[in-house]
Amino acid sequence: MEAEGSEEAGVAPPAVHVPVSPRTLAHATEYYPEA
Repeated sequence: MEAEGSEEAGVAPPAVHVPVSPRTLAHATEYYPEA
């Protein structure tokens, strides 16, 4: 897994390392109903 190398190279954004769960989306819709 070359995840660490990718971070240093800036190839993969930080968001990729953080999985988006349905609950997160639900909370996001509360702050951003337009989404």
